[in-house]
Amino acid sequence: MKITRNRYQQGSIRKVPRAKGFVCEYRCSVTEQGKRKQKTQTFRGKQYATEADVRRAVGAMVPHLNDGTPYTPPVAVTFGALLDRYIAEELPPRKSTSDSYTSIIKNHLRPRWEGMVLSDIRPALIHPWFQSIKLQPISKGHVRSLMRRLFELATLWEYFPMEHRNPVELVKMILEPGRDRRR
Repeated sequence: MKITRNRYQQGSIRKVPRAKGFVCEYRCSVTEQGKRKQKTQTFRGKQYATEADVRRAVGAMVPHLNDGTPYTPPVAVTFGALLDRYIAEELPPRKSTSDSYTSIIKNHLRPRWEGMVLSDIRPALIHPWFQSIKLQPISKGHVRSLMRRLFELATLWEYFPMEHRNPVELVKMILEPGRDRRR
């Protein structure tokens, strides 16, 4: 009988030269149908120039590599890691929609929330932030909808406890005085 040792795995990163620059490869082992396999994910060198950039991009996936091992520590996932996984796996295929969501992420969500741990984001922080955004109400609604969807996915991916309520649900959009809801 072969005894294997479970251990916490971070994965490895290496730079691989290509004709036009380089790419970073993230390599890890996964168990599929009882067999260990090596998995590789490639990141373009222009977007992910350093190892830290690649680690941020795969940060949300690392806890799942270690599911079921006794060494799995509780991991606090940041909103930035959630955004990276959303962009990699869930961004809608339609170009106009993905461009719109990418713009919202780049201009509004990343600058404010990227470094925060998901469990630290509370309605009391979100509400005044929504009020301070200089956007039309319809655009604020798009930002709110995307943020709500991100927290739903965080719950699905088990980054956010199911017993916690989605913090965006409690935030209501307040229209400016004198503006009619209908157009």
